[in-house]
Formats: sequence, C-alpha cells, structure tokens
Amino acid sequence: NGYMGDVIKVLARLYDIKYIEEDIMIVISGGVIVRDNKVLMVKEAQKKCYGQWNFPAGHVDELEKITDAAIREIFEETGCKVKLTGVLPIYPIEIFSDTKYVI
Repeated sequence: NGYMGDVIKVLARLYDIKYIEEDIMIVISGGVIVRDNKVLMVKEAQKKCYGQWNFPAGHVDELEKITDAAIREIFEETGCKVKLTGVLPIYPIEIFSDTKYVI
C-alpha cells in the first residue's frame, strides 16, 4: 500500500480497469522516467481525470510484451525515446469500490 497503492488507485480510475468477464483482465504498462534527479510526468487529457499528473502509461496491446508496451506508451505520451533499465514487480491487485478493479 502507501505510495504504490495511491499510484494503483489513480491508474485504476484513469484507465477504467475492471474485469470485463471473470477470466479477462486489461493490462497497463508504463514507466517512471528519471533524469538529473527529476521525474517526468504527463498531464492527463482524458475527461475523467483531466489535468491530473500521472506517469506515462497505457494499455498493452494483444500479444505485445509488457516492456515493449512501456517503451511505446512513453514515446506516444512524451515523445521521448527511452531504454528500460529495470522492471518493477508485476502482480495483480484488486481494488474494491462500486466496481471491482484489477491491476
């Protein structure tokens, strides 16, 4: 929980992540870009989260590797060409409210 829990909640709201069917899950990939001790973030343009700051991220396309999706999404949202230097742990997290969210 803590900071990562807050990030996960923002991503769940932003991308409307939820079970479509019991065995289908939408996967999100993105990145944290750090240069000169500064973190690059994007200001959201989607209506439900307009103006909020977020890490560049988006849906993983069918059969796309999570790492390739992260690089693609970062480029699409920032114009930056990046090289991944590490991967954070990947695991599903369920967040309950009116809707069941899974990340």
